[in-house]
Amino acid sequence: MRSQDSPRIATRAQARREAIVEVAMAQFSERRYEEVFIDDVCREAGIAHGLVSYYFGGKRGLFTAAVEKAWQEMLEYEKPHEGEVTATDKINGYIRRHFEYVHGNPKRFTILMHSDSGDSRIREIAHAARDTAVAQLMTSIGCPVSPPPRLRLAIKGWAGFLDSATLDWVAHETCPIEEVTEICRETLMAAVGVAIGDRDGEMTEEQTLRQVARIA
Repeated sequence: MRSQDSPRIATRAQARREAIVEVAMAQFSERRYEEVFIDDVCREAGIAHGLVSYYFGGKRGLFTAAVEKAWQEMLEYEKPHEGEVTATDKINGYIRRHFEYVHGNPKRFTILMHSDSGDSRIREIAHAARDTAVAQLMTSIGCPVSPPPRLRLAIKGWAGFLDSATLDWVAHETCPIEEVTEICRETLMAAVGVAIGDRDGEMTEEQTLRQVARIA
């Protein structure tokens, strides 16, 4: 094999691996882990059975790769857009995109929320993804890198609220995206307000965010 062929072969291998993960994500989203069979994944992906073992070490490794890819996709979708300049724009955009992604991938999101209970590697992936999401949100709010304990607690606690609220919304979808976005944004602002001393909720959202920025 010529040395110049190596990058091309590596690119093809990566593309094949990603195609397998895409098929696996779809199948694990539609069925329980026990109901997904490697033969079905291979048939849909158009690959030999042995490639799953070669790339992922087996079904569990494939599931782990699918979960990691799904988290990456959601985090990428939630990132701030260029046109979002103010903290309010970024927060509103983040929450709205979160629900847009979930609306388009409801089963995938449910899998993500329930996939980390029995596997240390998947638990590690989920925790890292949640930490990334919280860090992204803190940046949007204007928090310092290491916020005061009360503020950190408020934001991380709200992130747990967002997960629970999203699962309920997926199950019942009792209000449109605009309304659930507003509910979650106002809940976040209330939690942040209490954390910085506005226990009676007298500050406006803009005042709350300015106060947070001054902490930085």
